Amino acid sequence: MATIASPTHLGRGAEGLRTVARLGSALIAAAFLLVATRRLLPGGIQCGWRFTALLWLALLGCLAHARFDFPFQIYSIVFLFLVLCAILSSLSRPAAAP
Repeated sequence: MATIASPTHLGRGAEGLRTVARLGSALIAAAFLLVATRRLLPGGIQCGWRFTALLWLALLGCLAHARFDFPFQIYSIVFLFLVLCAILSSLSRPAAAP
C-alpha cells in the first residue's frame, strides 16, 4: 500500500538545499540574479515594460506553484520556468528617445 507524503516529510525547501548544497545554491542564485538584472543592461531584444511585467508574473506563478506543491517535481513547470528565464534574459529596455 502506497503512503502519501505529507508536507512535514518533504522539508519545504530543505530538500532542495540538501540536494544541491551551498555551492549549487549560490550558482542558482547567481543565475537568477543575472535574469533579474539583464533588463538594465544595453543590448538584447527591446520590449515594453508591460510584456516584461507579465513574464515576471508568470515566473512568480511558477515559483508559487513550486512552493505549495512538490518543489519543481513536475517537468512541465520546470520547463516553463526555464523558458521564461531564457526569454527574460534576452530582453532589454527600449532605447531612450533622442
